Order: sequence, then structure tokens, then C-alpha cells
Amino acid sequence: MKPKILAGALLAAIWSGAALAQSGAPIKLADVAELSGGGATVGNNWKNGIDLAIEEINAKGGILGHKLEVTHADSQSNPGVARAQVQKALDNEPYVLLGPGYSGSVKVTAPLAADAGIAQIMGGEAAELTQGGNKFLFRTSFGQQSSMPKVAKYITTISRPSRSPSSGSTMISAKAAATSSARNLPVMASRSQPICRPKPDKPISPPTSARSRPPPPTRSSSMSMKKKAPAS
Repeated sequence: MKPKILAGALLAAIWSGAALAQSGAPIKLADVAELSGGGATVGNNWKNGIDLAIEEINAKGGILGHKLEVTHADSQSNPGVARAQVQKALDNEPYVLLGPGYSGSVKVTAPLAADAGIAQIMGGEAAELTQGGNKFLFRTSFGQQSSMPKVAKYITTISRPSRSPSSGSTMISAKAAATSSARNLPVMASRSQPICRPKPDKPISPPTSARSRPPPPTRSSSMSMKKKAPAS
């Protein structure tokens, strides 16, 4: 998470709390993320980003003289657990709720944060999350309405093999051919193109022992030898 995004959201929260601005108390944040389960990679990246942003902000004096403090809770990549952890976090009255990262968990936790009047900065990408009029919900990533068209364009254009303008057959990319040649593997082509195998640098010759070994005698040569043998 970028420090500017986090600092901007927290600054708005501070201006809405006059008591905090006067007391100089630390700004308490609550993070609920997928630290285990199927979303552990996403959740731990999210957590590490928060920790780095808070460390950077606090090193510069905090926000309006207030240091930041954060508590992390594990949703276990489970919407039911996420809802329980968010409710527990909201009971401590944080100024901002961070997470979850999965859309399913955000759907069941966003109403809780909205009812408590606490801003929620989440990573869910489902389009309906920010289309329901929830003024307390903020997204840190692309929504499906923006990301899916980009993914579809990549699949249909960039990743599709190019075609030869003359014959219309599929051309194998130079990178794929080089990789296959380095691994001594055949280059796989489309149905309209035969498989191309890398040519060896030198012609393959039989082993030395095979070249020096004389050919086995045939039946006709054996008969001629018997006829030429002197009689005893």
C-alpha cells in the first residue's frame, strides 16, 4: 500500500476527530487480511505493504504529529472469520479499517464498517463493491470493470501467436524457438504447421567401434568359401 494513499485517508479521518487532533494520541488502525489459507500470498503482501507504509510515515513524524499504530488479524481467507474479526476490530474503535483483500470477505464486512461510520480501505475487485453507494468504502486496486477488459485484450492480441502474411500459417516466436532449441526439445506448432526439430551443428556419425567392426558374412559368401577350400 502506498504511503500517500494511506496518509490521505488517515488525514481525512483526523480532521473529523477533533479530540484526537488535540490530544496527540497515536492513530489506531485495524487490519484484517488473508494471512493464512488460500489467500495467504495476497494477504501477507497486503500486511507487509501496510507495515512499510506506516514505518515510512512514522519516520517522517507521523500525520500532523500523530504516530500510527496497527493491529493485524487473520481472516483465514474465510468470509465468516473475516466478519468476526472485523467486528472485533471495530469494537476497539479504530480510525480506519484496512482490508480484507478478497471480494467475498469485503461483501460481508463492508456493512459493519459503514454502520460504525469507519472508513474501510480494501483490496476487493468485484465491481459491485463500489457501485452500491457505500461512502465509507475505498478500493486500492483495479475493479473488474477495468481489469477484465485489459486481461481479455492481452489474451486475444498480445499472447496470440502471429500469422505469416503470405501463407497464413502460425509462426513460432523466436523466444520459444530459442528456448526449445536450448533444451533440445521440438518446437510445437499449430495444426497447420509441421513440428520443427532443431538441426544439430554437426552430422551425427556412428561410434568408432561401429565403424571398425567388419560386416557379418552373408550366406552366399560362406558357400563360396567352402567351394574354394582345398580337399584334404
